[in-house]
Amino acid sequence: MIDRFIYHGHIGFYGYGRDKGLDPVTAPCYDWNENDRRVSSRTARLMFVPKDLKTSRSICMEPNVLQYHQQGILANAMSLIGKSLFSGFIQLENQSENRSLARKGSFSSLIDTIDLSSASDCLSYDLVKKVFPPSWQIVMRATRSDKCYTPNGVHTLLKFAPMGSALCFPTQCIVFSACVVYAACLYTYGLSPCTQSFDEWLECHCVDVIKSFYLDNVYTIDHSIYNRSRVYGDDICCDSRITSNIYSILDRLGFIVNHDKSFTGSQSFRESCGGFYLDGADVTPLYFRIKDSSSPKSGEFLASAISLCNSAYLRGYFNTYRYLRDVVLSYHHNVCYVQPLSGSFGIYCDSPHNKHLVKRFNQQYQRWEMQTVSLSYARRSAFFQDADLYEYMRWRGTHNSDVLDAEQSAHSGYDRAGARVVRRWMPTTE
Repeated sequence: MIDRFIYHGHIGFYGYGRDKGLDPVTAPCYDWNENDRRVSSRTARLMFVPKDLKTSRSICMEPNVLQYHQQGILANAMSLIGKSLFSGFIQLENQSENRSLARKGSFSSLIDTIDLSSASDCLSYDLVKKVFPPSWQIVMRATRSDKCYTPNGVHTLLKFAPMGSALCFPTQCIVFSACVVYAACLYTYGLSPCTQSFDEWLECHCVDVIKSFYLDNVYTIDHSIYNRSRVYGDDICCDSRITSNIYSILDRLGFIVNHDKSFTGSQSFRESCGGFYLDGADVTPLYFRIKDSSSPKSGEFLASAISLCNSAYLRGYFNTYRYLRDVVLSYHHNVCYVQPLSGSFGIYCDSPHNKHLVKRFNQQYQRWEMQTVSLSYARRSAFFQDADLYEYMRWRGTHNSDVLDAEQSAHSGYDRAGARVVRRWMPTTE
């Protein structure tokens, strides 16, 4: 549909824009040769990105054409969500509501937190076709990659969208929010998750009733009023009375609940979106994830120290922040300052001038740049430097527990794995 209506249609003015140079012949993926049936690619490519210093997460690199149109659909989807029932469940720009509900659940036990494993991989294409209305499916399916390149060849994707697609995260949120509403409907009308008679109750006025139960924001022990629920990706905060129904629904749909990270019932601990709460108190730890043997100049130390430094800054522990900042700069003097929560690698600062860094003017890009340090993924064994990354990760998965002796560690074929420090020229922050 992208090729037919966008490239051969709107961009080419359906053949009526030749006087303005908009002939469909000049559109991408178009060839007058009748034997050439090429269209824009719908095949993604399997990639790995660092999840932490030791493990990687599999994602798919979407074709550029699909990425471009997915962003437009995402913008429209967000607008529609804001006008619908789901606005009371989904706020993709704000995780604080999930943390607030987790805190309330930790001392009241009225709100449970549920975490899922491999949620994007378990969201099947068939489920999306059954859940979403046809008007949404047209654009969602037209911009979906249906195959994936792997070292073993091209494989058809059974999941709706891999991590890397702009529609992966919001689609998850909508589906899981629907599960929460469905569970509330079952609880309200006294039906079991496996009942076949619920379709008789599934009418517009029934959904409106459930909506009023949720969005009135009334907290009471009356079973007809539900505590607020929030969904952020695979993090679900829900009323404790419908948790068992949600578990059953998720299981029937093929999702895997991570019980080690889900906290329900009378437990006085809750966790959601990185916030940890015990009896209403914020007990979220400050992490410093390195081994005792890690060198202060290693990538592991640099990443962990900057993460700890920035966490202290965000929590207002400014004495700790200044001490850690000085420690980092004593070993890596060319680390840059960045705006808080900017997503850039560096030390948080309200006014990042970076006067301590070497600067240059890049004629090619017409911009000022600064030389700073960053992190790059390091393979564990030099013998695998030329191997395919997918095959390397498969090997790494069976050797995570290997302990190298001193002679092996000193060998040039081995390093400490995870991350390595590199120098890069980056655009200035001034």
